[in-house]
Amino acid sequence: MPTHDLLLSIAFKAELKQSRRLIKAGEFTEERALQRVLQKQAGEAGLDALIQQRQVIGQKRIAASALRQQQKSESSLRRQASASDDAMTDGRSWQAWFDGSAHPNPGKIGIGGVLISPDGQRIEISQRMPDGDNNEAEFHALQSVLIRALELGVDQLRVWGDSRVVIDAINNAAHGVASAGMQKQNSTVPHFPSGILQNHFLQSLALASKFKELHLQWIPREKNVIADALSQAAILENF
Repeated sequence: MPTHDLLLSIAFKAELKQSRRLIKAGEFTEERALQRVLQKQAGEAGLDALIQQRQVIGQKRIAASALRQQQKSESSLRRQASASDDAMTDGRSWQAWFDGSAHPNPGKIGIGGVLISPDGQRIEISQRMPDGDNNEAEFHALQSVLIRALELGVDQLRVWGDSRVVIDAINNAAHGVASAGMQKQNSTVPHFPSGILQNHFLQSLALASKFKELHLQWIPREKNVIADALSQAAILENF
């Protein structure tokens, strides 16, 4: 006999309402009431056939929802790339997004990144990294995006991420963008209490200095959906 949780997952709202009426009338227990309603709905085909049919419907709904979310994310990504208030306009700059996640925190790290060329070429990064915390994950993600861009010969890059810790640290240690590269501010270089994070920060800063032009900008997490999804996928694939 199917479990009550399974029946709850495949029942429609009207069927749940019918089962509640039976329970209220005192005729059946909660579990038996739902079984009766669904068995009646299944008819001669039987309850197992109804469950299988409903599960297929559920899978189609999930797939359709995922497709809509992907389309929405890609549309958002294109808007971010084209509507930036200070985007470089010489036709040679690339756009990039990064995100890192740790589950639990600290725990398994997954990183995600997206790079888009001026002509629309798209490169995705989704990778597991050594265990650590969320800040380590974010530094790993930024470094992976910067390394991939350098491997492609990119010298002008605009980067978005939802980690204020990482972006503020790099921006506070570098003064905007200059033709000779990122210049250090007169202010003190940020110092992290964790030696691991300090090393990540210095490695990221060294990579950033290799670009002719580099802009780093913070965005809310809900506008970083593709990089976030890629980081989550990297973790799930390795559980």
